[in-house]
Amino acid sequence: MPHLDLDGKRITELARRDEIIKQAVGQLVTDLEGGGFVDRVPDPIDNRAKIVVLTNRGRDAVIEGLSVFDALKSE
Repeated sequence: MPHLDLDGKRITELARRDEIIKQAVGQLVTDLEGGGFVDRVPDPIDNRAKIVVLTNRGRDAVIEGLSVFDALKSE
């Protein structure tokens, strides 16, 4: 989830950033979508593609995770 920009990213871009195959990212996105952390929305540039975006719950989880990470770094 930290690799998602606020405007979202295509699965192909997420796979490139994480250096893993699209199928693996697709499965992760499916799992996160099932938990209510992300949604797939139509790409306004290419109607065949979808963009993965954080939901409010996903944004809250990223913010909480970053604060926990910062606290651990301080220790």
